[in-house]
Amino acid sequence: MLKTGIFCLSIALSSWVNAQTDVVPTAAANWGRLTDTTYTIRFPKTWTVDQSGLMGSRFFLFAPLDSTNDVFRENFNLIVNEMGQYPNATLEYLADGARQQVESLISGVHVEEFRLVHLGDKKYYAFEYTGQQGVYNLHWKQRYWLANNKFYVLTFTGEVQHYSSYAPLAERILSSFSFR
Repeated sequence: MLKTGIFCLSIALSSWVNAQTDVVPTAAANWGRLTDTTYTIRFPKTWTVDQSGLMGSRFFLFAPLDSTNDVFRENFNLIVNEMGQYPNATLEYLADGARQQVESLISGVHVEEFRLVHLGDKKYYAFEYTGQQGVYNLHWKQRYWLANNKFYVLTFTGEVQHYSSYAPLAERILSSFSFR
């Protein structure tokens, strides 16, 4: 009886682990590209692209639902703010302002990371936090850039309970974002 229970548990665990790894496509052929005049980003082809301007965004990328019981679609979005009226604004100033806005708008916010990252001659802010928005306990991972007199905010949003299965994919998509 104990051996049967252990066998069933091992089957269940291996199924769960396999289901979790299916979130991250590995073959390049399974990836699409979204390109604009100033940027490009890569994402799994199974995700839905919305360039309608939803909530002031340049785009949203929506993951497929994980199951029939799933009601939240993990997603990416890009917001671009024109900074022409603020030619002296620095990345540090804008990132700090964005952080203050998040901390005032998100219930129970917990900042996990807020730091300046230098990548060659480019730099960006990495901002990661959790909190509650409506009925959802969410995990956000953002990157902020100041380029071409525009402030770019790229955000991944996922449910806290599913974040660990999406984290490698989120990082891969974030890292694929580049300026043209």
